[in-house]
Amino acid sequence: MRHAIPLLLSTLTACTIYTPLQPPAPDIQAKGQMQAGLGVRMSTHVEGSAVYAPLNHVMVRVAGGGTPLPASGPTLKFASGQIEGGLGTYWPLGQHWLAGGLGGLAAGRSRLHYPQSAELEDYRARFRRSYGEVYLHHYISPYVALGTSYRLNQVRYSTFTNAGLPTTVRSVVRSEPLLFVRAGDDLRTEAGAIQAQLSVGLSMAHGPRERLMDDIILDLPMHRAKFSTFYTTLSVVIRPHLLRRKAQ
Repeated sequence: MRHAIPLLLSTLTACTIYTPLQPPAPDIQAKGQMQAGLGVRMSTHVEGSAVYAPLNHVMVRVAGGGTPLPASGPTLKFASGQIEGGLGTYWPLGQHWLAGGLGGLAAGRSRLHYPQSAELEDYRARFRRSYGEVYLHHYISPYVALGTSYRLNQVRYSTFTNAGLPTTVRSVVRSEPLLFVRAGDDLRTEAGAIQAQLSVGLSMAHGPRERLMDDIILDLPMHRAKFSTFYTTLSVVIRPHLLRRKAQ
């Protein structure tokens, strides 16, 4: 128990070379429906996505996001950018539940720099990522939906350098659970074409932590690559098929 609080604090405050895109959990329930979203975080991370259902129970999705590198900072500089595409399925379960899943591929790059670090920490990475996820919506009223999702990521680094020198980091598997609440005027009618969503997510690396020797981390780059990340995203969700119906 005495290690729980330090572990939680490190999760909330640590910065990792990898920044997750939030799992989408799209509200798609029939052929021809569409959904677009734009989300922001306190870390200045911005991301956008679009989902379309060309067939019953089939959807395609594209998304991208990133964090710009700050002009200056005495303790930390971080930047990232990535895009992803996926194919999935959705299944309405009565009037109050919706389940689905997606799988896909992504690519990105990032930089993490600690200007004051005695270890000359200036990481640059390029990666490709494969993922699979499942999600569940519950419509608790015509105006509010609660939901959860779980994504499993395999992040493979084509390059991972520190101060220009290669490191031992090649691959990291990450689990990414998410909770969200979505609200709108009426989620099932034209009035709910524009909605707001608040989501809270966690990205955790699989495998043991790097060993310590006399309180010194033996593999600092891998330690940075395996940091857990806690994030909160505020999003605007637009459903164009409802906007078109509203305009008619």
